[in-house]
Parts: sequence; structure tokens; C-alpha cells
Amino acid sequence: MWEFDDEVGRAWQNLRTSARKSSFLKKTEGDGGADIPYSIATTVLTQLTGGYVHLDRQMRFLVALSRTPEDAIPAKTLRRVFTSLEGVVSGKDLDEIPFTVNSDLAHRIANTTPHRRCLAETVLPSADTPVDPPNWAYESVRWHIADKLAAVPLYDKPVASSTKPSVNNKGESIDRITGWHTNEDKSTWVAVSYRPTSSGELVAWDHPINTLLVSRGHPIAAHEVTRDWPSDPEQAQYGMSRLSIRMKTFPNLPWPVITITPHMRRVNSTVCHARTALLNQGNTTPLVQVELTKRGGARRLSAHALRILAKLTATPSALHAVEDRVDAEIAQRKQGLKRWEISTPPPGTVRPTVPKSEEFAVGTGMGRYHNLLVRDMINRAFSDRQIQFMELESAASSSLFAPRAAKQLTEDDLETKKSNEQGRYADQVGLPNAEAIRGSLEAEGNHTLRLVCLWCTPVVRQRMWRGLACSYGIDPEVGEPAENEPFSLAPGVEAVFCEASGVLAHGVAWSERQTLMRKLLTEHLAAGRLVAAWCETEVKPTNPADDGKHACRKILNSLTIPSQFLRARDDRDEIIQPPEIPHRDYRVFMGLLDLYRSCGIVDDRFERALYSSKLTCPLSQRLAWVGIHVRRQGVNKETRKKKFWSAPKRIVCLVALVPPPHPEGVWRLLGWSNLDPAWKPYRDAVTAFGTTSYPLHASTEQDDRQRWRQVAGEVNTALAELARHELDGRDYAVLLDGEKCRRIWPGLHNNKQDVGPEQVNTTDAWLPGPDGLKPVSTVRINVADEEMPQVTEATDTAKNGTTKTVAMPHGIYRPVDRLGSDHPWFVNTVPRNYGKTRYGQWYTRWRAEQQSSLSGKKVPKVMEAPWYALSTREIMPIRTQQGYDRAEIAFATARLCHESLSWTDITNYPTPLHLAKKMDEDHPEYRRSCLDALDEELAEEIEQSN
Repeated sequence: MWEFDDEVGRAWQNLRTSARKSSFLKKTEGDGGADIPYSIATTVLTQLTGGYVHLDRQMRFLVALSRTPEDAIPAKTLRRVFTSLEGVVSGKDLDEIPFTVNSDLAHRIANTTPHRRCLAETVLPSADTPVDPPNWAYESVRWHIADKLAAVPLYDKPVASSTKPSVNNKGESIDRITGWHTNEDKSTWVAVSYRPTSSGELVAWDHPINTLLVSRGHPIAAHEVTRDWPSDPEQAQYGMSRLSIRMKTFPNLPWPVITITPHMRRVNSTVCHARTALLNQGNTTPLVQVELTKRGGARRLSAHALRILAKLTATPSALHAVEDRVDAEIAQRKQGLKRWEISTPPPGTVRPTVPKSEEFAVGTGMGRYHNLLVRDMINRAFSDRQIQFMELESAASSSLFAPRAAKQLTEDDLETKKSNEQGRYADQVGLPNAEAIRGSLEAEGNHTLRLVCLWCTPVVRQRMWRGLACSYGIDPEVGEPAENEPFSLAPGVEAVFCEASGVLAHGVAWSERQTLMRKLLTEHLAAGRLVAAWCETEVKPTNPADDGKHACRKILNSLTIPSQFLRARDDRDEIIQPPEIPHRDYRVFMGLLDLYRSCGIVDDRFERALYSSKLTCPLSQRLAWVGIHVRRQGVNKETRKKKFWSAPKRIVCLVALVPPPHPEGVWRLLGWSNLDPAWKPYRDAVTAFGTTSYPLHASTEQDDRQRWRQVAGEVNTALAELARHELDGRDYAVLLDGEKCRRIWPGLHNNKQDVGPEQVNTTDAWLPGPDGLKPVSTVRINVADEEMPQVTEATDTAKNGTTKTVAMPHGIYRPVDRLGSDHPWFVNTVPRNYGKTRYGQWYTRWRAEQQSSLSGKKVPKVMEAPWYALSTREIMPIRTQQGYDRAEIAFATARLCHESLSWTDITNYPTPLHLAKKMDEDHPEYRRSCLDALDEELAEEIEQSN
């Protein structure tokens, strides 16, 4: 380990500043030039050392895994690497750099004496005090765990079912499965080997997964992997099992916890559209994970890193394979092939990763049974050492949650079958009824809701009409309503259809679009009437800057009209056809649900969810709940023509869910943002927020820490105004994402739970809440998958005191005898579509054919489906005031996740925090609307090269 002084940090910052200003780097590296110093240094050092190197982005330390003192990176090598780096940034030729560049940064780094550190002494506490490992230890531990696990295989053990004769609902004799048991004949076990990566993960490199490969045996022979590789792009898609490794701490626990979580690493068909790639440099070294920078419209390795490596006599053959792949892909694009038409090559040296979630032939997740096999693998890998698994026990009985607003029906339900046979609509998403809509409207001074349906495609108009008709008990086959003529859906709820192709189309000039939109909607605006727009949209435009959806949303926001958009085409640019049975168009009903959310309509679902007497530990007092969403948006990609990074933006959104003083009243939904710092009804807050551009986070007069202090001050001001003017004396609790907000409020950190600001001598706001008007509790939520325990089973206690082990524990759980009174709670969620097929419960993806025979579905359908394991989120009430019970607050938070206004199932965040995040996502400048237009940029590059 090299620990650098402040002078090194300042020299590094100067180099980063020079890189950002370098016209030479902009020309040679494109947008990737913004991260040039770091990306070059990590690529070169990782390649030179063969794997495990971690460089702190602020140049506070450098860590490399060395098993002997001789393994340390020589000072001479460090000097040459950072001298070359500084010369590259200044635009010098590599041959000239040793003679013309005198790098103070390189000399200081090379003259820093490295120290060998013992992880046990660094990570484990010497006394029974909260553990606080240094930042570098979090990376180093992952390398050691990965090496240890890679030394043993994962044994994929086949299972068999136990059955007994039974009779189904139709009176037919069947064999009902009563249990499962593992085949203990070791000759039937398959050894799956995992390879460690330079990032501290494990990948089953030699055991790729797709529909073709599972039919060729398990284990699959090496020559069978690439034989007769399909040319069809969908059949060629494949993935690999991945194990992520993280070290984290928990409050009141005096030692760290290692979480090891199975995932599916899906391989991208192209390198030029990927952000990272895995490279195989031989079986004796870890797989190298490299970051790809965007240059000339395609993702490539840094050309400067390759030149430096060649100069330092490294062997970059695998790295050159990346560049060869990109050149070949560009050649295919010149032939007119679209991205999804390029077939994934057979598994080889270079495997780019899928950059985002999209349709894929291999689904997500590895399944619960895979978790059990990993647990067995961990036991064997650490058989020579004492390890302890975290055990969870139930913290509440089965009456933790009240029934949702809509009953989740399955195909086995007789009610669903009867409804389908009779063509009747059964609400499965939880739409508010007309009475609840009127109640919400009247609470805010309105008496009518008018839904203006703006359409371009007749098919979309038909789908909109069917959705409205079904949800309000109207026969959708009676005939579609006339154009531009409002019609009643229910007392207080109206709708009108308006053809608006000239307004909704992509690429329409702003002034023309604004004029047409105002002309179209002005006649519908009236006192006491809330107007909401339900609009058609395409998947994406040719140029993201011309996106009609986001331009229309901004204009609608200026008119104080909430909006929601319904897709007309799928990802393959094909028209989405309405299903034969109208009430099966779930996209339509989900769109309606989200439109009502944008309107701020709240029914009595939260009254039942929080205060029902049938619940375990219901809320005893009528609390308001405030969600705080804070985000920094680093890159505005609509300015991509400038070929550089713009200033980061800062977003702060608050949403308050306020109960009425009595159970029969109407719940209120209020919103606040740093773009419109005043509490308003949620719909008005959303539209006001979306009218103005995101504000800058950066400032020439303030550093980053001061800017986050300013955020804390803004939030305290907003909470003070809420408490004084909107809550009528009721207390409130705050909900926030602890991982995203801990840079603002130090009191969220695990190692700060037993101390206060006076003990650490800080003037920063410790937790949100103004003096004299503090919340009754600050509830920290953590939803990061790789930080959560991957639960395989837990202990449930029945009312009579007996205990039993539950395989898929659904509910709220606490650690067993570990964390004392200040422990967190874990909410385990079984996926709602975890039905009778139960993909992954007793099979791995390598045995998808057996799973297919069990479920009765074809192998491709089984393979592309998600393989289910539990989802887990952490709930940690902090500084709960006297008179309020932590368990009661935690249970209520879980119930606010269980019941939502814009989703049909449990959400990651409790409703107020979820709605604050949705408020941000609805903004026209939200980063989702500015996703990389890689296809368009690549096409532009090809056009220019021709």
C-alpha cells in the first residue's frame, strides 16, 4: 500500500484539470478524455501487475495485492507510468517524454515508500467497538475473498422431488410434490469453476449460459461451447454466472460483514456499445475488467494506455483484441446492420458487458437454489477458518401487511378464470375508484378531473379507450367516443380524445409545438377542473435532443397539466398491438395508475395499510411521512456536440404524505423541490419542478462539501415550513436513502450511531430536521443489492412459540442475538410472479432443461425469465424520540413500501420517498431521457468516414 501526501493529491488534481482542458485529448479520446488520467493509470497498472490494483480517484492511496515483498510494483515502474501519463496529457510524443518531461507527480509517487499491511489487523477491531475499516480495505478484502473462493468449485447438485397421490380442483388424480432432496451421489455432481476478476468479483468464465449451450450437456465440453455457433442474434446471446463480493458494516455490530451475491453477467453483442469488458489473459491471472471510453462514436480502450503499455514492454494482446472487435463491428455497421442485428460472437477472449437493462435471451438472477450452492461453496472454501453466517428471525407475524388496494390474481384463481371467460375486467393494479378521485379533488378545491387523451396512431387511441372503459365499468365494444367531444366516465371524471400528431411528433420546432399545444388544451382548462394529459409517444427519436415526449412534457408542465405517456412501439420499432382481451393490456392500466399518481390522487389505501386494527403493531399516532430525494446528475448528454462534460446538476425533491386528523378524512400529498421551494399539492409541485431546468451543483465560490451543506440547509428550511404551516401540529418522520445521502448528513453512517456532532466536533447538520422541529425518527433505507444479505432461509416463530425454518421468508426480519437494541430490520420480498413455476428454486440455469420439464414451458421461455431469489431492503430508524417505538416506525416504513400509488407490488422505497424519486424522473432533463445515443453517433461517424 502506498499512502500519498497532500502534495501528490494537489499534483494529481492539476493533472486532471489539464486533461479536461486539453484540446489534444478531446481530439484523440472524445468524451472519454474527461476521465483520461484515471482510466489510463488503472488500465496500465492492472495490465502490468496482472490483476489486483486499486487507485484512489483522489490519489490518496494505491493498493496492490502482493503475496510476497518482491511482488510490490517497483518504484521505477511507477515513475515511468506517471511520467508517461503527464506527457500524454500535455500532448507529447511517447518517445520524447523520458527526455522532455520532469514530472513532480511521478517523482513523489515513486519516492513514496509502500507498506505491507495485514488485513486482519486493519479490518477486525481490537475491542468491542464499532468497526471502521479504511477505504482501501474494502477493495483489498474482495480480492482475498475472491481468491479463496476461486480455489474451490461450486458443486451443482441435482435434486429430485418427493410426491404423493392427490386430486386437483378439477377432480383429476395427480402426483403432488411434497418436498425436494439432493442427490448425494457425487458422481452426479457437476463442478463449476469460477475465475476471479481484477475488480474483486468471480465469474464462471468457462461455463457460459444460453438456450443452445444448456442442450449440449452439463458440464459442457470446451469444444462444444463454440461449435456451430448460431448466426441468429437472439439465439447467440449468452450470460455468465457472477458472484459479487462486498464488505460492509452494520450498526452496533463490532465486526464487518461480507456479502456474496450471485448475479447474471450478460454479455453484450458489441464492444462499441459497452462501457466495460472482461479480458482473459491466461488461466494464471485474474480476468481483467477494463473501462471503455467513447472515442469517435464507439467505445474503445484508451489509445494512450495501449501506447504506454507497448512502451513499457507489457504484452497487450488481449487489449488489442478489443480494438479489433470494434473495427469489425464498425465495418458491419457500414453494411447497414442495426445494433440488435449484429450477432454475439462465440465466447472468447473479450466479453463486453450489457450496459443497461433491455430485452435479452437470458433473464436476470441465478435463483434461490444457486444461493444454497454458493453457501456450500463458502463453507468448503473457509473450512480452515471460523466463519459465521448472519441468521435472521421473524420480527412480526403474518399480519404484518394489510391487503393491497388490488388483489394480486394469478392464473390459478377461479375468480380470474371466471372473469376471463365472461370478458369482465378485474382490477389487478389498484386503480383508485371514482369516489376516491372526487375526494382527492375536492380536498384541493376542484370538482372535476378531465383526462385529455392525445394520440397519433389509431391503435393507441383504441388501447386508451379500452383501458378507460374497462376501469370505469363501460363495455369497451360499444364503440369509441367521438373526437374532441368530452364524455363522462363517472361522476366527476371526464375524458376527451384529441388527434395530436403535429404536437407529439419528434423534431417539431419548440415555438410551433408550444403554439399547437396551447391551442389544443386551452379550451379544456377551467376553474375547478383538473386537466391531465395522457399522450402517445414513440420509443426514442433519431436525435435525443428532438425527443417529442420531453418537449411536450415541459410545455404541459408550464400549463400546470400533469402528464403520462403511453408507448406506441416496442424496442424493435414495431407497433404494440392491443390484446384480444381488452383487460389484459397491462401497460395501459399501469399508465393510468401513474397518471393518477401525477395528479396527486390518494385513496384510503394508506389508512388501511398503517392503522388497521388487524395489523401487528399498527401505528398508534397519526404521523406525517416525508421522503427526501437528493441526486447529483453528473453529465448533461444533450450537450454532447461540445464533446466534453458539462457542469453537474443538483436535484432536491421532498414529498410529504399527510394523514387526515380522523380515519374518514382524505390523505394529502404535498411536494417541494429546490426549483420551486414551496410546499404545494403534489401535482402542482411536479409540474412546477418540470418547468425549470436543473440548477448547477458546482460553484466557483464553494467547494463540494459546502454545496452539500447548503442542501442540508435547504432541507431544514423546507421541513420547518412543512411543520409550521401544513401539519396542524402533527409529528412527522423522515425517510431517505442512506447510501445516497450520507455525504450530506454524517449521522447516517454506521460508525456514528453511538455518537453525536459534539463528539466528532463538526458543524455539519447531523441529521435532517431544524432545531425545535426535529422529526420523531429519521429512517435510513438501503436498497443496494450488493450490500444486502442474500437471504436463503430464516427462522419464523408461530404464535404458540414454536419455530420453523422458512425457505423463502416473506416479511420483516431482524438479526438473531447480534446487534442489540439498535439493530436494523430487513424486509424480504418474494417476487409477485414467483408462482407455481418458481424458476430457480431447485435448479440452476445450467439445468434449464430440467426446469423446463417441471414447469411445462419451452426452454427459451424458461431461460429468458428471471430466476427468483429474495429481494431485501434495510430499514434503520435513527434517533427515534421517546414516546415512539422503533419497531413501530420500522413496520410502518415496510408497509409504505408494500402499498404504492404507482406500482402494483412492493417498491424499493416507501411511498413518499418513491414519489419524490418519481418527481425527479418525470423531469424532461432527467438522465434517462439523455441516454447515450450510441447507435446514432456510430452512424454519424460512419457517414463522416465515407
